[in-house]
Amino acid sequence: KALHDYVAARIEYDAPAFLSGQIPDQSPERIFTTRKAVCQGYADLLTALGQAIGEDIVTISGYARTSFSTIREGEPNHAWNAVNLSGRWYLLDATWDSGNLNESGQWVQQYRTAYLMPPPDVLIYDHLPIESDWQMLQSPLTLTEFEQQPDLKPQFFSAGLRLVEPTNYRTEVNGMAKIQLENLDRQWILADYVEKDSSRTGEC
Repeated sequence: KALHDYVAARIEYDAPAFLSGQIPDQSPERIFTTRKAVCQGYADLLTALGQAIGEDIVTISGYARTSFSTIREGEPNHAWNAVNLSGRWYLLDATWDSGNLNESGQWVQQYRTAYLMPPPDVLIYDHLPIESDWQMLQSPLTLTEFEQQPDLKPQFFSAGLRLVEPTNYRTEVNGMAKIQLENLDRQWILADYVEKDSSRTGEC
């Protein structure tokens, strides 16, 4: 956690480089000096810091679902890490725990731990490794199945919620739309919706 926190709190995402497509050298040595990186730099720095103190950390490449990137098969758009602790592998993403790009494409630094070792069946909603073994699931997803999932984040699951249906992000209905959740902690839930091809909203 100390290594994750060091990278997440001290490295600033290089939003201009990402948005322009002109990505500079992402070597750990450069990132450690400049304190600016895109995801590859975050992940490789965390791997290098792990190696420096004898921790088994590796960099994983794959696909991430974001509003700022398009998924193309064979062209991974994200990098994150896995760490071996006492013989068991855990997943983490220091980039996404560092902050986020706002709607204007500006970086907003905001440390969190949502992507510090979430269960594999939670991380798979927005992270798909190129090597299916790193999904760490009994039944690995294909790229198509990955893209068709609802857009859920770790905070949803840590709140004790599970989505039962629908299992596809795009669902056509005539009449009432049904969303079924497991609510293990019996929390109050407020929801709203936006009408298709409209800015009209309503409460559920």
